[in-house]
Amino acid sequence: MEKQKCKAFSLNEKYEIINKVKSGVKQSGICMELALGKSTVATIWKNRENILSAYDKANVRLEHKCEAPTYGSRNPDYEYDSDEDVPNFVEEQVKTKLRDFNFFEYVIIDNGILTREMLADEQVIDSVTSSTSLSDNEEDDDLGETDSTVDTNAVPTISQMAKKCQKLGIFYNHAKKTPFLND
Repeated sequence: MEKQKCKAFSLNEKYEIINKVKSGVKQSGICMELALGKSTVATIWKNRENILSAYDKANVRLEHKCEAPTYGSRNPDYEYDSDEDVPNFVEEQVKTKLRDFNFFEYVIIDNGILTREMLADEQVIDSVTSSTSLSDNEEDDDLGETDSTVDTNAVPTISQMAKKCQKLGIFYNHAKKTPFLND
C-alpha cells in the first residue's frame, strides 16, 4: 500500500467535514471525495467538539475585527458623508504638497533631457563609413595632399571595403553577445 503524505487541514476544512458527516454523508464517501484516509476523517469526527469550539471562537474574533466604525455614537451631531470627504481630503493633500511645484519649469526641463535610442542598421553603417572616410582623409592629409573636398560618390577601394567589412563583422559579433539587441 502506498504511503500518503500528511496534509494539514484548516479549521474551515475540518468544519466542512464535520458538517458533511452530520448531514448524513458516510465517512467513506467523504474519504473518496477528498482523497483522505478513513482514520483522518474519524479523528476529525472524534475531535469535533474541540474543533467546533475553536471554529466558534475564530468566527467571534473575525466578526469583532470586521465591525464597522460607528461615527454617530461618538457625536450625535456629526454626519459622515463618505462620498464627499475622501475626495476633498485627497484634493487638499495634493494642493498642499504641490503648492510650490512649478509645472511649467518641469515640462521645459523634461524636454531638454538627452535620450538614447537603439540605432537602426543603416545608421550604424553610416556612422562606420563616415568614421572610416574621416580616418582615410586624415591619412591622405598626412601624405601631403591638400585637396579638402571629398567626393561622396567615389567608389571605395578594396582596402577601404575590407576595413569596413571588418568593422561590421565586429559590430555583428558584439550584437550577438548583447542580450538587448537580440530581442
